Amino acid sequence: MTCTWQALRTYGVPAAMILVLVAVLFIVSLPRDSRSPVLSAEKHQAAVVVETLASQMNETTIANWQLPPSTRQSVPLVVRANPSDPQTNTLYLYDWKEHASRSVDTNVKSYGGLIHCGEQDPLPSPDFLYTAYVDRDNTVYILSHETLEKKAVYQANKYALLYLHAWSSDSRTLVFCQQPQIGEDHGFVPLPPVEEMPPRYYFFDTTSGMLKNIPAAAQVALGSFIDTENIIAYVSLPPSLETVKTALLIDTLSSNQKLFDQKLGLTVSSSTSTYDPEYSSSLDGSVVTYTLATLGSDHFVNPPPGLKLRGESSVMMVNTDAQTRTVLDQGSFAQYQPSYISPRGSKIAYEEIIRNGSDVIWIYDTVTGQKQAKSYDASRPLRWLDEDTLLFVTYGPKSEETFRTLTVTSGITRNVF
Repeated sequence: MTCTWQALRTYGVPAAMILVLVAVLFIVSLPRDSRSPVLSAEKHQAAVVVETLASQMNETTIANWQLPPSTRQSVPLVVRANPSDPQTNTLYLYDWKEHASRSVDTNVKSYGGLIHCGEQDPLPSPDFLYTAYVDRDNTVYILSHETLEKKAVYQANKYALLYLHAWSSDSRTLVFCQQPQIGEDHGFVPLPPVEEMPPRYYFFDTTSGMLKNIPAAAQVALGSFIDTENIIAYVSLPPSLETVKTALLIDTLSSNQKLFDQKLGLTVSSSTSTYDPEYSSSLDGSVVTYTLATLGSDHFVNPPPGLKLRGESSVMMVNTDAQTRTVLDQGSFAQYQPSYISPRGSKIAYEEIIRNGSDVIWIYDTVTGQKQAKSYDASRPLRWLDEDTLLFVTYGPKSEETFRTLTVTSGITRNVF
């Protein structure tokens, strides 16, 4: 998730490495007809793991659930009067078409994230009609951008942390994550082993009000949605197998699972030198982008064989219909940050970190193959609002945030807050 990349740019490689698993993914492209229909031992076992967890899902339905109406598109922004004090957070809804904002709530959490679990920043639905957020009472809410009515989805006890993970591309399913809290009231307690504190994932169907949760399992972590229903599940397997992690897709509505490479034309094998990529998909799932970060031998005391001397990062684009993969940019480790695709898949935005210079936000046109650079100091893209409007944030010398929009065709930028 984005918290890993923020650690890379803020604290360097050692701190960021703490946030990731040792066993990670290395992705290569395969033609459709070259894949064998017979599952490998690793993928078969991963499928069994996911199937077992899916069969153990707990289901509840919120009584008298009804999603509030909404036809107004907006994007949530959290303005921090004091960046170091979360008590000063105020949630705004910004209408980028009308260039108008509304103050909504001052009781909102918005700080940090957890790898594979999510972020605590408010998360808009892909259609920008609703926002999911966590308040300081540790409750997940869904907010209507039209009526400003909020409906409670789930409340955790004070000894757990809630993170917003993802929306399905049709804005129907919200996935969030609950992680046990290590300390009570900021006190210090002995840290239990990581495998004793696995996250618990929840799938909420905003149409029916049904809430499912996957039993907490240390060997399973969820990734991104690829289309309206399917979300990636990373499955860590026993080290006795050659592949220590593989990936499948879980249908969040029916709980059925299928192999990841049957959807994207990609196969996944283990690599101790590659970070799990964060995928960004067009709403119809036809175009997927991700940034692959690979460590070099200079990052290891005893490097695995076959590694390049220096690490690298690669921005990738996959056309799932044509089963093709394209390298958009490639550079040194952490030079290129996570990439984001527009709703209909016509544009991709990603950040390049330039040492001793301004950061660059690249805009790649997936139709023409052309790209253009936009240089801003300490900036990173957040999300596409439509096919021509990119929301990004610029950081000041004291980490203060300025939210801005870029209209790609005209090149005009506008300060929001």
